[in-house]
Amino acid sequence: MKELIIGDRHGMLIIQRVKRTKNKHTMCECLCDCGTIKEYRLSAVVSGNSTSCNCLRSLNTVKDLPFSKALMSSWDNIIGRCHRPRNTSYEWYGEKGIIMCDEWRYNFREFYKWSMSHGWREGYVLDKDELCEKLCIEPKIYAPNTCQWVTREYNLRKEWECNTI
Repeated sequence: MKELIIGDRHGMLIIQRVKRTKNKHTMCECLCDCGTIKEYRLSAVVSGNSTSCNCLRSLNTVKDLPFSKALMSSWDNIIGRCHRPRNTSYEWYGEKGIIMCDEWRYNFREFYKWSMSHGWREGYVLDKDELCEKLCIEPKIYAPNTCQWVTREYNLRKEWECNTI
């Protein structure tokens, strides 16, 4: 494990202080991007199990949004393959440096708003390759300026064309 430095960022948390408890747990005091200061087990922060003070729950509450589970599933699947090493597709995305921008990763509402205004339909897939290539962005990133919703057929055809050249 790399040496921890005060100021390290893990998700939306920035480590402010590290201490040992009487029970020999290593705890850290973290500042969340929303301004909340809270104490966590260091192992939970470093492993990615704790990435915010739970302010994300309100950002990602979707009860008031007229959405399809498919859109949330798409969002969660992208996060998984880009940011969760245990995901079966991580080697093809996260290991290659492909990420989802923080604006979307930590805020489903932002991803939702962008998707609704950029052509999302049930059955569409989010393509990052075409615009990243046009903008010469490497490694690729899922972000508002690099993505477009396309049909699954279009995406597969583009992938096939790239692999046969």
